[in-house]
Parts: sequence; structure tokens; C-alpha cells
Amino acid sequence: MIDVSFTRKKYSEMSSKSLFRNIVFTISVFLLFQSCFLHHANLEGDGYGIKTIFRRSKKLPDTFPIRLEFKKKDKEEVIKEVGSPQVEPYFSNHIFNLFRKNQKFQIDPKANAKIRITTGVDRVQIPTLTMLPGILTLGLFPFIQRSYGNIQFELIDSAKNKVIKIYKYNIEHRYFLGWASIILGLTLPLFSDRFEHSGTNDSDVVMKVPLLNLNPILQKTSWNQKISLLIFLHKATITRC
Repeated sequence: MIDVSFTRKKYSEMSSKSLFRNIVFTISVFLLFQSCFLHHANLEGDGYGIKTIFRRSKKLPDTFPIRLEFKKKDKEEVIKEVGSPQVEPYFSNHIFNLFRKNQKFQIDPKANAKIRITTGVDRVQIPTLTMLPGILTLGLFPFIQRSYGNIQFELIDSAKNKVIKIYKYNIEHRYFLGWASIILGLTLPLFSDRFEHSGTNDSDVVMKVPLLNLNPILQKTSWNQKISLLIFLHKATITRC
């Protein structure tokens, strides 16, 4: 006669061991591929970037000389406020490189126009909901961590020390960790600037996405308004209309 209680106990022990092995294996994979991050960022209300696909391109003016100022908050204080050290993308100097690579802007210390950049982090959300699926699928389902913050661009007329316009964007940044980040990281960045495959938890997509949205707005404004265009000149002479 079969001892049912013994069979159940044996099955329970086997299930526990199997689950334990899965957890150990997943943690090992997590540690092995912790340098493989897939980053993604979008602005609040942009439909995860879908709206920008239908944005019409317009004739844009020539290169604008500008100065840049990155006004950073104290990183340690921000880490204490949000309770997580995963705030590096909001403090990255990648923004300077992004402006330098932009063909419509020229970094010039003598330029009258200045763009002051400030960033903020509202909260960091640990991958609680994706932790269990990630463990059960041995990392095939990615661990997803999110952060919510903002970036602000102030367009300043340096000669008058006057803020002409303020552009502020709310950002949702997420990074994926696991087997999926390796596979998707090789393809998605080829189709969208909103994705980046990185070896660290730092990424320039947090800075890049707002700049992609700001770029045509600034150029359109300066193209249509005389005074706004003149502040980009080295020595602007504003004539009264």
C-alpha cells in the first residue's frame, strides 16, 4: 500500500529544492549579466514616443551658438530623498555631448543665448512586480526598475540676464535586466533613440529624449520670432518695431 503522506512530503521537498535551484540560478544570471542594461525613456503624455513618429518636419534655421549651464542638485541628498542610489542618469554630463553632437547647436562660450539645465528625481520604483516572474522564468522575463523625474531647460538672454522661456518635461525612465535585455538590446536601439543598451545603470536616454522634443521647439520659436532669433547671435542689436 502506498504511503500518501510520504509521497506528498517527498513531492513537497522536491518542489522546494527545484524552486531553490531556480532562485539560485536566477540570482547567478542576475549577477552575471548585471552589466547588461536595456534603458528606455519617454516623456509624460507622448504615448511612449508614438506621437513623435507623426511629427511633421519643417525647414529649420542655421546653427545657433549657445552656452550651456548644468545646475545640479546634491546627489547624496537626492539619494536620501528617494531612498535609492539609482539616480545616475539624472546627473549625467551626457547632456553636453548630446548638444555637441546636435548639428543645429554650436557650443560657444561667447554666445549670448544660454540654456540652463536642471534635473530632479521624484521617486525610484524597485522591480517588485517583475521579481517573481523573473525568478520563475530564470531571467527570461526581465527585471524592470523604473524612475520618475524631470528635466528643465531655461532659455536665457545673457546680455539682459533674463529668462526668455522655460521648458519642463516629466520623464519616466526604466531599465531592463536579464536575458531579454541582451536580446532586445541588440535590436531596439536600431529602431528608436529612446532605447539604449548600456554596460552600467547610467544612460543618456534620460537626457536625450527631452532634447529630441526641445530641439524643434527652440528652432521653430527662433525662426518665427525676431527677438528670439536675435538672442542667439553673438552681438545682438534689437531694433524697435
